[in-house]
Amino acid sequence: MIKELKRIHNLAIPIYLSFLVGVVFSLADNIIIGQYNVIDYAIVTIIGSLIYYVTGSIGAYSIALTLKGSPLIQKAKFEEYSSLFSTALALGIIISIGFVLLTITLGKPFLSEVLLIDKNRLEKAFYFLCIISLTVPLNIFIFSFSSYFRTIEKAKILTFSSICSSTINIVVNLILVFGLFGLPKLGAIGIAIGSVSGLMVGLIMFIATFFYDGRVKLKITFDRTQSKELMRLFTNLFFQDLFEFTIFFFVVYSVISSLGTTEAAIFGVLNISFSAFLMSSHAYGSALTVLVKKAECNLGLINRYWGICIVSLLALWITYTLAISVSGSIVPNIITSDTVVTNGFIQILWFFGIYQLIAGCSNIFRATINGLGHENFALRACIAVFTTCSLILYVAKNSNDFTLHGILVYLVFSYSSFGTVLIIKMISISSQKNTLAI
Repeated sequence: MIKELKRIHNLAIPIYLSFLVGVVFSLADNIIIGQYNVIDYAIVTIIGSLIYYVTGSIGAYSIALTLKGSPLIQKAKFEEYSSLFSTALALGIIISIGFVLLTITLGKPFLSEVLLIDKNRLEKAFYFLCIISLTVPLNIFIFSFSSYFRTIEKAKILTFSSICSSTINIVVNLILVFGLFGLPKLGAIGIAIGSVSGLMVGLIMFIATFFYDGRVKLKITFDRTQSKELMRLFTNLFFQDLFEFTIFFFVVYSVISSLGTTEAAIFGVLNISFSAFLMSSHAYGSALTVLVKKAECNLGLINRYWGICIVSLLALWITYTLAISVSGSIVPNIITSDTVVTNGFIQILWFFGIYQLIAGCSNIFRATINGLGHENFALRACIAVFTTCSLILYVAKNSNDFTLHGILVYLVFSYSSFGTVLIIKMISISSQKNTLAI
């Protein structure tokens, strides 16, 4: 058990720290441009959020590569993995070229007709979009290399790369946004250049470490069968996230916004306060995807892996929630000075925490199901549970007076239902494999 505990945390901790560093420096980006002027801040916030969503969706590409590559690395089939990895990079180049060309061609009409950006800001917004769009191909390659390092269980480079990348990003932002050292003040354009510069440094670190490792050689190849399988997995994982994190929460946030400004603010402050905790469940999920896939049919080992993740998450949740609770109004007051919002935060802190714990556990169960090769079931579960829960909430919204407590009850119910479905499937898989073994 101690061996499995160390193995999980040797993977999960660097992954978590890389997530955390990214969030902290992203906040610093917002502070920098927020101090410049409102117009540029609006451009960065609106367009940057869209690019952030696109980047988050591409994260599924990294998981798809991990699911395909982990068994090959486990069996030391480095030649086959080289072909897979080279195909993934080639596919990434194709996607990148398509995305950048699409941005340049349709960017300006999209900004003016869809986002309704006025003519005074359109030119700067378009330049910002064109430059920031380069972060998408850079992230595709970073995700591919990070998948390799997670798969070989050498995840520390993720943390180091994230720290160096983010530091360069912030330094370049400060210089170019405010025009330090005699350079022109670029505002939002400076933020875009800083983001691209930081990611380029991160990618160079990944490439250098990859070649230093030397176990996998890059090839000039494109395997159509492997590319189809990668795209199949990517599409599946993308739609899992789409139904859970986009469609479902679109309905949730529409109901929360209808409750009023104060309730929306309370939920927002709680969400920000627990973001560091929820990232830990994603880190455990990312580690589990690798280890479960490598364990293949060793159900005893797999059960120990996800069991350790659940217990560790619970211990972290108790510590984290208790620390926020004991601090009283300190945490919410960092974000807001509104007394009503602070009091509301304190009143429903533990209730919100329970929802976050159940959501985190569900994320671990989903990662286990995907690692076991049942990603199609995970997708069907996401569609069935979150579509049904979205419809229930939409109907309830139009027939009842909802409160924030009611929303939290609904979120607990939704994620409890989702987690229960996944646990039943895991029990079913264990029963089937035990029967086959007999």
